Amino acid sequence: MNTPTAHSQILALLHKHHTLRPIHIQKLTGLSRQRIHSILKALVQSQVAIKKGMAPRTYYSLSKPGSRSSETVLQLTSAQRESLTTEFILIKKEGHQVTGQAAVCEYAYEHNLDPQKVAEEFLQDRAQAAPNDPEENDHLVELLEEKKAVKAGTLTHYNFADYKETRRFGATALAQRLCAAKSSQNLVMQVEIFKKIEEQIHAFIDECMIDAVAFVPSSTAAGKTFMREWKEYLDLPFPHINLVHPSNGDNVPQSAISMTTHKTANAEQNMAIDDHRCYTHVLLLDDTVLTGATLQSTAAALLDQGRTQQVSAFAIIHKQTPSQSFGQRAENQ
Repeated sequence: MNTPTAHSQILALLHKHHTLRPIHIQKLTGLSRQRIHSILKALVQSQVAIKKGMAPRTYYSLSKPGSRSSETVLQLTSAQRESLTTEFILIKKEGHQVTGQAAVCEYAYEHNLDPQKVAEEFLQDRAQAAPNDPEENDHLVELLEEKKAVKAGTLTHYNFADYKETRRFGATALAQRLCAAKSSQNLVMQVEIFKKIEEQIHAFIDECMIDAVAFVPSSTAAGKTFMREWKEYLDLPFPHINLVHPSNGDNVPQSAISMTTHKTANAEQNMAIDDHRCYTHVLLLDDTVLTGATLQSTAAALLDQGRTQQVSAFAIIHKQTPSQSFGQRAENQ
């Protein structure tokens, strides 16, 4: 006599009892909760079973023609729901994006977690690694100078659209979109990013009284395409300083280099200023600031060569240093 598998046991119980909660299945079978949730998840995904209700009172039953699983209703304020819609994202194949409560529930189901708890923990993490308050721009250059590669006094002002990651949930929504937009070279995704940060860039330019801009060139083909599209989209009415990588064919992406000192040396070696004009205040535009080595070397070169009196920088994504707490801004308020 063959011993029934866990999968067949659960199917038999659903046939017999019609509707069951995971805790009931555990009592009837003795299977672990993790094993039960894994099987139930597979049954729902294959449309053999449907899921009803909200955790912790979630029920499962065999699917019938026309039946489907209900969306989990999370207990959230309108502001929290709006935050999840904007900030919680799952990017799937071919750039398909799932956001908001649907993304939270899918993430929770994938990891066998309570969606309500996931939402609450994410909102807490996001509050601690929130995008910048415009009134705090003067302090952001100090945040940049905490990076070992950046020397105090090189950059006058600094700002960025968002952090690279949160404490427990990895990359922020903007960081995920930026990575996907660059790697796929999807122009629609790129334009969405440009639109999101356009107003912030113009406000920063006005605040700093910028009279020239320079787009930090990438060392990868996808990165070069992204920066070119960004430049064309902004179409800023200022002189553009041409920054170039020497065409020696040996350029190594900054993200591929481990040691900070090597990143600095690479940035200094792989950047040249192809411009002899002089300005008062130049703005460097970069997609991602990791160690800050490229910003430091480029700003220092502009200042040392007398191309400008001041240099400021704006980045789409800023990576926190290991010594920086994710909640630094929230804790200081």
